Amino acid sequence: MSIRATQTKDSYINICVTCGRGLKPFVQMELLHYKVNLEDDISAEGKVFATAKRSLLKDLLSLHLVERVFLVAYAKGTQENLPSTLTESNLLVLLEEQLPQVEWVLKLWKQEFYDDENKTQPRKRRHSSLSSDKVHNEKANDDEMSDIRVRASIKLTGGWRSRLDEDKLRKLITSLFSSTVKGYRIVDDEANVTFNIICSDELVMLAVLLTPIPLSIRKYVNSFGLRSTVCAAMVLLASIQPGEIVLDPLCGVGALLLEAANICPHAFYVGMDIDQSQINKAMLNVEHYQEIAANTSIQLVRGDAQGIPLVHGTIDVILTDLPFGQKHRVPSSLSALYEQSCVEFNRNILSLL
Repeated sequence: MSIRATQTKDSYINICVTCGRGLKPFVQMELLHYKVNLEDDISAEGKVFATAKRSLLKDLLSLHLVERVFLVAYAKGTQENLPSTLTESNLLVLLEEQLPQVEWVLKLWKQEFYDDENKTQPRKRRHSSLSSDKVHNEKANDDEMSDIRVRASIKLTGGWRSRLDEDKLRKLITSLFSSTVKGYRIVDDEANVTFNIICSDELVMLAVLLTPIPLSIRKYVNSFGLRSTVCAAMVLLASIQPGEIVLDPLCGVGALLLEAANICPHAFYVGMDIDQSQINKAMLNVEHYQEIAANTSIQLVRGDAQGIPLVHGTIDVILTDLPFGQKHRVPSSLSALYEQSCVEFNRNILSLL
């Protein structure tokens, strides 16, 4: 699969999204909701390939179940006639062959996602008598400072890790970019954009990362608990409807409640936990979230899931992440907690997830 270098507003762009283990079917459904076309030419664990209209690219930053989104310049399954003894040199040849696609993807990223506030301003010239050499050197430095800074991220896994020298490969890529790609400069830190070279036992991919921060890092969460993408999958399975009362009887820091409120804002949410320190963290999370979404209804109370202090049948949905007894200590046995909690769930609810 290779990207087509067309630049009309509604041209289709090859993308790759990454996700946690077990979430791939959910991610595929979410992508279809965004009206992208799924591609099944390449099968890779934790990755979904698709084509999306260029005009929809920014909408993909709202995906709930995805970790990262890449603009793909080149991707190919390792079973598809790639050299069995791939070296730094012939990987560089591959990169040179795909350089027009790489440049176009970088240009696309610049047009769609480059924030003017992040541009490095050229140094101001000093109004003093400078020699021609100094003026030339200062102009060269200014031009260099105006380049978009690119970090080359090289990820080698499986058999590739023993076959390729990452440091040598990075130096070769830096040299290639410096001599060939104008307007972009390879740097080690403080980059504007990341260019990724991924070599695994399943595929080789050249791609540009849409955003440096994973989509799973939610701005509205202060203290992190259950991973947000897992929370999102649980929320989507729950099919919460407007006006419903949703209870998380083991809410911890409230990560599941916040994700539910973000996806389904017109329901009423109640969080409960037996640990006051967890409730305190959840309160801080809810206060932080409500600064962004003031109309969201989230109430917190200290209580025991084995004796929920609510009137029978008052809850529409119970949405919770039961403990495994590893990260958080359980006072009683897990089997007793599960058994008594389920009795309480059945007493308080009409539908159960």
